[in-house]
Amino acid sequence: DFLNAVKLSGTMGSVTATNVEATLEDGEPLPGTWSASKTVWWKWTALADGSAVFDTVGSTFDTVMAIYTGSDLSSLSGVVLDDDGGGNWTSRCAFDCTAGTTYYVCVGGRGTSSGEIRLQWKMTDPNGLAWRYETFVDNGRICARIIAGDDKYSGELTIPSSLGGCPVTQIGDSAFLGCVDLRSVEIPSSITSIGEGAFIRCTGLESVTIPSS
Repeated sequence: DFLNAVKLSGTMGSVTATNVEATLEDGEPLPGTWSASKTVWWKWTALADGSAVFDTVGSTFDTVMAIYTGSDLSSLSGVVLDDDGGGNWTSRCAFDCTAGTTYYVCVGGRGTSSGEIRLQWKMTDPNGLAWRYETFVDNGRICARIIAGDDKYSGELTIPSSLGGCPVTQIGDSAFLGCVDLRSVEIPSSITSIGEGAFIRCTGLESVTIPSS
């Protein structure tokens, strides 16, 4: 139910669940004007401003999906809703997200449909790209290391100081290999090491700003 919404984290991921035994809560908003039942709830907090996409592609039944903001059922505000945007009776919701805002994701069955839910999500930065990273333990602290950039990065790039709730302390080897249209990079003070060839073949790169601290 809404109060026990399962927490999702990170800029991308996937989970599986089932709505076979799920029900509707008293006062629960229905996704759109469609007849829906057997809803399951998740919550996800955006780590940065950007765009997010959630979908149920791969689910085994006819899904409906809605994205909300708000603190309780009575105050929920709809952000976006969808029935069959994912194809094959699955749903897809895309929306602009704001750093620090918690979004509630509701997936239900069209009519009385039920089965296995496959939920995928991906958040992209204002450049339309998602960061790829891995986590590791450093002196008892969970940190993030950027392991691969994206050759679509262009213009001015600011590397985030945190990903998935973990401080970004390392840029991996060849992380931004071949980003030929990248012009400048601003590195946050959280970074303590930059891997070999992190910006190799970034032929258009003109400047890299590293904090004095």
